[in-house]
Amino acid sequence: MQHLRRVFRLLVPLVIAAFILSGCANLPFLSADGTYSILKVAADGTSQASPIKLPWNANTAVLHKLLLEASFTISDLHSDATSSDSNSASVYLMSVFPHSKSMTLNIDGITMAVDVRSIQVEVQGPDVGRVILNKSWALQGISDPNLTPAYLDFLKMLKTQSAVTPKT
Repeated sequence: MQHLRRVFRLLVPLVIAAFILSGCANLPFLSADGTYSILKVAADGTSQASPIKLPWNANTAVLHKLLLEASFTISDLHSDATSSDSNSASVYLMSVFPHSKSMTLNIDGITMAVDVRSIQVEVQGPDVGRVILNKSWALQGISDPNLTPAYLDFLKMLKTQSAVTPKT
């Protein structure tokens, strides 16, 4: 009987830890296993996309924070997205999926299943939080004051990590 209690005392915390570590909570819409780019749109309309390639020594927690803030932004979308200034430069976090990804999105208070092939979230510019789905559907996401600082922290991390070279 005492042996059974000892085994039970060890198994219960392990089972609880397994549930917690396996991710009982919902995953964010954007995850680190996706392929992302930084899309810079100049005031004259020209654009340049740069794929995000993390160096070997990168702090992935900074990327996770950026993706979490972008996911928070797209958690509540509104169709009244109007650009405040079309002559301003903007920077987007962009992901293009090889196959349509079905996402359940809250748009104007209605939960909708949307097949998404690409998503762009404005992280810097006049309309931070603007979301463009499938390169054509502009929506306004939650105005997250942490989105631009998370992007700037990400840029700072990339700059710092690329300056460090491994010793051979």
